Amino acid sequence: MNSLYNLALRQSSSLQSDLARLDADAGGASSAALQGQLTATFSAFLRTVDDYEGLAKRELVQSKQEKALERVKKFREEEKELKTQFERLKNKAKVSSWSAAG
Repeated sequence: MNSLYNLALRQSSSLQSDLARLDADAGGASSAALQGQLTATFSAFLRTVDDYEGLAKRELVQSKQEKALERVKKFREEEKELKTQFERLKNKAKVSSWSAAG
């Protein structure tokens, strides 16, 4: 279970880093590729969190189960926030590309 938790942490960190890069490059040449990468990372992150939650629900030690389920809740909230930021940055990139084209 610890390995899934660590994987989710790395994926979350990767999402944050890629979103920062997307923000810095809004509308740039690598923007579309980075958006695709982010979409794939979001999918992988959600699968990891789902797997972690499945293991947490089967945990026999009550305190460990509660801790793991709290972590799942935190990951899901973080995913929503990051997804909102991603959508905002995608829209910002669209506006930038429209402005540059016009």
